[in-house]
Amino acid sequence: MDNFISVSEQFFLENGIEQGIRNDGRDIFDFRIPLVELGVITSANGSARIRNDEVDILTTIKCEVSSPTKNPTWGDIIINIDCPINDKNDEDYTLDLSNTIKDLCFNNFDLSKLCILSNYLCWNIFIDIMIISNGGNILDWLVFSIHCALRNSRIPQVTAKVEIEDGEEKSNLQVNPLIEEGIPFPIKGIPLVITAGYIRNKIVWDMNIQEEACAKAIIAISVDEYGHCCGIKKLNSVCFEFPLIKTLISSANVTSNTLFNILDKFFNKIEP
Repeated sequence: MDNFISVSEQFFLENGIEQGIRNDGRDIFDFRIPLVELGVITSANGSARIRNDEVDILTTIKCEVSSPTKNPTWGDIIINIDCPINDKNDEDYTLDLSNTIKDLCFNNFDLSKLCILSNYLCWNIFIDIMIISNGGNILDWLVFSIHCALRNSRIPQVTAKVEIEDGEEKSNLQVNPLIEEGIPFPIKGIPLVITAGYIRNKIVWDMNIQEEACAKAIIAISVDEYGHCCGIKKLNSVCFEFPLIKTLISSANVTSNTLFNILDKFFNKIEP
C-alpha cells in the first residue's frame, strides 16, 4: 500500500519519536491491542475478525478433504488474501503478503499432522483473509488474525479405512458433520510476526501507516511461543546492521511472549 505523508508531518513525527513520543500517545515499544471477535462466519470451521484504530481483518478457516500430492503423509495449508481497498489494485500486493506469511510462519509446520490416511486422504486447510481496512503493521496483524481463527477452528472428526472393491483399493471416509465436535487445530509451534521500524536511530514496534512512511528500514521477525526465531525478512530496500538485528531478535522475543500470553488468556477465558 502506498503511504503519503507531507514533509512537515514527517518532521513532526520523527522529532517526536526521537524523544520517545508517538503521535498516538504510545511508547515506541507499545503494541495496540485489537478487538477480537470469534465465530463470525458460522459456515466455516473457524473464523475471527480483529480490529484496531487502523486495520480491520476477517479471517476464515475451511478444512477440505483431499489426496496428498507433495508427500503421502502431508496435508497442505493454503493462504488466500483479498484486499478490495488496495491502492495498487493488483494481485502482487496480496500475493507477496501470502508468500511472506507462509515463509515466516508455516515453513516448519509439520504437515503430517493433517494426514487422515497415509497415501490416500489428508486435510487441506484454507486460510482465507479479507483486509476490510488496511493500515500500518499489516503483516503482524494478519498473522495475529490467523492465530485467532485457527484457535477458534475445529477439524472434523473422521473415520477412514481402505477397502477392496472389484480388486482395487479404495478409501472409505465418514465425516462427523458437527464442527463443534471436531478436534482443535494443532497450532503449537506456529509463530507470531513482530515487525520493527528504524526511525531517527530508534526502534519502533507496531508502526502506524504514517510511521511506516518515515521508517528508514523495516524488518519482520517471526518468533514462536518457545522463544525460537523462526524467520527474518526485510520489508524494504534498506538493511539493518547485523549487531542491531541481534538486539531486535531479543526484543521481538519479549514482545511475542507478551502477545502469546494475551492470546492464551483470551482463549482460556472462553474455552470450557
